[in-house]
Amino acid sequence: MANRLHQPERSVPCRTLHRWAILHAAQQCRIDWYTVEKLLETDAITMIQEWFIILMILSDGDSISSVNHATADQSLNVFRSQRECEAALPEFVNATYPEFRPQANLLNHQVVMNGIADSPVGQRAATWRCTTIFTMGGSVTPAIDAAKSAGIDFHIREYQHSPNADSYGLEAVQKLGLHPEQVFKTLVVTDDKSLFVGIIPLSSQLNLKLMAQALGVKKVRMAEKRKVETVTGYLVGGVSPIGQKKRLRTMIDTSAEGCKTIHVSAGKRGLEMELSASSLQRLTDATFAIITT
Repeated sequence: MANRLHQPERSVPCRTLHRWAILHAAQQCRIDWYTVEKLLETDAITMIQEWFIILMILSDGDSISSVNHATADQSLNVFRSQRECEAALPEFVNATYPEFRPQANLLNHQVVMNGIADSPVGQRAATWRCTTIFTMGGSVTPAIDAAKSAGIDFHIREYQHSPNADSYGLEAVQKLGLHPEQVFKTLVVTDDKSLFVGIIPLSSQLNLKLMAQALGVKKVRMAEKRKVETVTGYLVGGVSPIGQKKRLRTMIDTSAEGCKTIHVSAGKRGLEMELSASSLQRLTDATFAIITT
């Protein structure tokens, strides 16, 4: 059986995981709890990736003798999803451990394999099932992952974000020594039916009327913070127009076309991405329009 490593089906920031899952991740990745707490205190740019493996549990009588990640033929048997793992489970177990005469069963709605084999010390029972593991990985944020996958030219600039900063954009300008005209902010608006993204210079104001005209809707207003974070997957102040959880229809102010490069959030407070306006348009499938006053 030739299983190959794939990108995981889910790659989520530490802060979105339940606390028990973070502890599990810390144990699997051998991350000390202090580090995990620091990740939670910040915006957790380190990504925890979820994978699925086949676990083999061997028992002698009433006691468990070993619990191992079942591999064979130099295959890691790492899967992207529970469904994929369970689909491969019967074939793998029957081919690798025929001496146990394994049988498939359902346990708590999950596919498991059970079998018994003779050994010099008596009968040994085995159970195989799919289980979750967590590993450290990813390319810091979904925005950076998306830019890397697209093969565009970009640069990342990082600074120490202060919770007391009055403006996220101005903080980036001051701490990175950037020109305000080149720093663009990502704003999310709604027509009460859908969400839309407007990308405008830090020094400008979004004109809601022009934004609505560009979108072809009657009117728009600024979206609520909680809705923005839920739909984009980013915290307000670190909302990137790139790599959002749900791709939103996007407008880029035409002033961006006059800049050699612009800076937008890279998906975390204190993290900026420098790229060309055309690359940003390509990554977001955006339209250039006059949306500022």
